[in-house]
Order: sequence, then structure tokens, then C-alpha cells
Amino acid sequence: MDEQMRPELQADHPLRRPASADDPMSLSGMQVEGDPLVMIDALVEEFARIGHDATSIHELFTRPHFQATWQLTQRFGEDVVRARIEKTIGRCGVFGVTTTHPDLIDDQLDIDIEQQEGEPENV
Repeated sequence: MDEQMRPELQADHPLRRPASADDPMSLSGMQVEGDPLVMIDALVEEFARIGHDATSIHELFTRPHFQATWQLTQRFGEDVVRARIEKTIGRCGVFGVTTTHPDLIDDQLDIDIEQQEGEPENV
């Protein structure tokens, strides 16, 4: 803990007090009404948008450590979950980023910069 923290803040710091049942930082879950198939789609899209592919998303649905996704698989079966994963990824794609360091660009690349900046190619 930061020793330069004001004393009145140190006394109430989470490291200095016991955990309580109503602690807002505690992770908890509950059932809510709604369409669980929409929940599958929403979870798949969320994971795809942070870069997970279909295989890694499916793994999240087959491991009991991830209770929400695992329970959805228990309810609908792996075939339904896999089909929803493929359908959702087909719709939204998987976010990905590629970085290239300028010193590592292959000198053999032959790219017409003017054409790349919006000059349409005559066909």
C-alpha cells in the first residue's frame, strides 16, 4: 500500500478492512429473465470483438470455470452453441490488428502508393 496515502484513506483501504457480503468489488452473478440464445450471441460477439476466434470462444463454452458460458452449453448442447458461434462470427467477424515495424518491411514489396491512396485503377 502507498505509504504516502493520506491517513484517513489508509484506514478505509480495502487491504485494511475485512471483506463484506455487500462489497461492490465482489464478483457475483444472478439469473435474469431474457432469451438465453441472445445471450450466447452477445457473449460470442463480445469475445470476437476483443480478438478471440471461433475455437477459443468455443473453449470458453466448454469449461466449467466459466459458469455463464458453460451453463449455456449444458442447456443447449455443443452443436447449438457451435452453430451460434459460427453464425455470430460470420455476421460480426473477429477483430484483429497487425502491426508492422518500418525497419522490418520487406524491400521487395511493390506497392503503388498513389493507387493505394484512392486513385481508382482503370479496368
